[in-house]
Amino acid sequence: MKIAICDDETLFLSQLKSKIYEYSNNHNLELVVDEYTVGSNLIDSNIKYDIIILDYQMDKIDGLETARQLRNGINEFACIIFLTNYGEISIDAYSVDTYRFVLKSTLWDGLYNALDDYRKRMNTGKSISVKSDGSYITIDTDEIVFIESQNRITSIHLSNNNIIETKTPLSSIFESLPHTDFFRVHKSFIVSFRYITRRDFSSLNVTGYDYEIPVSRKYTAYFKEAYYNYLKE
Repeated sequence: MKIAICDDETLFLSQLKSKIYEYSNNHNLELVVDEYTVGSNLIDSNIKYDIIILDYQMDKIDGLETARQLRNGINEFACIIFLTNYGEISIDAYSVDTYRFVLKSTLWDGLYNALDDYRKRMNTGKSISVKSDGSYITIDTDEIVFIESQNRITSIHLSNNNIIETKTPLSSIFESLPHTDFFRVHKSFIVSFRYITRRDFSSLNVTGYDYEIPVSRKYTAYFKEAYYNYLKE
């Protein structure tokens, strides 16, 4: 796991790094922690992180603006945790799909709880975040029926028949999904095993939708094995 921490107070940054490694040792985790004192350096690093911990109030470029720019790069799906001295946070902070706000006055308890919850979420693979209409949306993977990509637009079809459109590539979304529950059956389609109602060698149907989803010939054998393994569980 790769973690970035960014705070303009160097002494605090060193303490924070030490505490995170202490947490990793206590939980037998393998992780790397990178330090940044300026948000722009973190942005320019072009390194993909699993978790990014940002001081909300920083000079030069604050945590919110840093997060906005990170969301437009390879850290589109990173877990962002803000550290703050103040209990009240601007509603704009939610536009970058903030995972958690942690008060510095109760830092270690708050941060450790956030890391615990993140690990639980990743272990279950129960949610993904995508950017749609300028805002980030968290989606429960249990609600995803299938996903299709057409003309550079990726459409996520939900069990309530809502459709979420995003420019995030299909391949990137597939990486963030639990592969025990989802399969890419075609270059343009991902399906959830739980909603399959009919299948054969070349197509399948899913709950709530009338049209057939094609199954690419090159994926047929792998799909059959993966679906069989899903049914056994």
